[in-house]
Amino acid sequence: MRTVRLGVLIGVAGVGTAFAMSAVSCASATTITLDIRTRPELCSDGPLRLSETGIAVTVELKVDKPVRSPLTSYQKACANSTTGSIGTLVITPSGAKNEQVAVRIVAALNENSASNCDDSEGKALLNCIVSKRLTRFVEGKNVDVTIMIEPECNGVECPAELVCVKGGKCAPVEAIPSTPEGEVDAAAIQDASGVSDVEPEKPDTYVPPPFDGGPCSGTACTGKGRNCNRDTSTCTITCATEGAGCNTNVCPDDRLAYEIVCRGNRACENTRCEATKRKVTFDCSDPGGGEPRCKGIQCDGSTCEVTCADITNTCSNVLLAAETSKMTCSAVADNKPACDAVTCIGKTCERKCNVGADGPTDAGCGTTASCDASAPNGCNKFQINLGYDAAVP
Repeated sequence: MRTVRLGVLIGVAGVGTAFAMSAVSCASATTITLDIRTRPELCSDGPLRLSETGIAVTVELKVDKPVRSPLTSYQKACANSTTGSIGTLVITPSGAKNEQVAVRIVAALNENSASNCDDSEGKALLNCIVSKRLTRFVEGKNVDVTIMIEPECNGVECPAELVCVKGGKCAPVEAIPSTPEGEVDAAAIQDASGVSDVEPEKPDTYVPPPFDGGPCSGTACTGKGRNCNRDTSTCTITCATEGAGCNTNVCPDDRLAYEIVCRGNRACENTRCEATKRKVTFDCSDPGGGEPRCKGIQCDGSTCEVTCADITNTCSNVLLAAETSKMTCSAVADNKPACDAVTCIGKTCERKCNVGADGPTDAGCGTTASCDASAPNGCNKFQINLGYDAAVP
């Protein structure tokens, strides 16, 4: 199956194949035309705005599996901010002229990207809207399918067999069909789920529904020293003194990214950030006080970044377990390391050992380190000692 956009080009791709470009003859063509739209409010500079839309054209068994059906066509913002039009995609068959097609549309809001929103486990993410459709080719005809990206579906997670529609409700995917002539069958939607995907008449006074806070509305990022950024779903945790509630697992909600700022002596000793699928940052760069900040930390997530100050062993007995881990170790003036006894597992591991004024003996990394990355050459940027650019044997 191939796809091509009309007007504003979204792309050309086959079902389960790589991205390619082509033209489509309109004469007696067997095609499906996707008309992707949203509310004009998402096209303006309001509290929620469309940044990117991604599309995957695949088969029903793969439509809920981003790993097996990645996004292949992208469109930035809205093509027409007045009407809310995002773009039009024409799909042509690569096999049978009556084959079924499954489509996943992923809309990213604010500073998000469609790829970040296309969660591998189907989780609902903040500032992300996911929609799906099932349709079928009719030989020698074009089938029109209109897909509305509804603001009320921001962060709404529906079971695999359902899709979010107007009102933020989940309806059966098969209950939003097109007839062979390409007309949306509103009656079938009402009969199956009690909700409709047909765009209603909208009064001039329409305003988007209030944003419920998403992950920031929970209890994972509340209390002293914690602040949640709703735009980025990032929880900033400031650990100022030893025993201030940071000496435990501080990352219970895997929908949030975490920035852990360690500002006091032993403030982040034995701090763990687990159970998150987003970025985790440990900031151990404050040299004030002269005692270690981040001894015994454990860091897990999609990406883990740790920055260590010019304090002897401020980052020692560290476990880095993210898919991608990055660590920066400052040089210590007393010729002792800032980072020592570091173990890194995951796909790729990077560690930079800065060198001080006294040369290699004043490097930021000690002699004890272990890298066990699963990706080929995943340890090549993991410096082991004295600032040398060498991989762990």
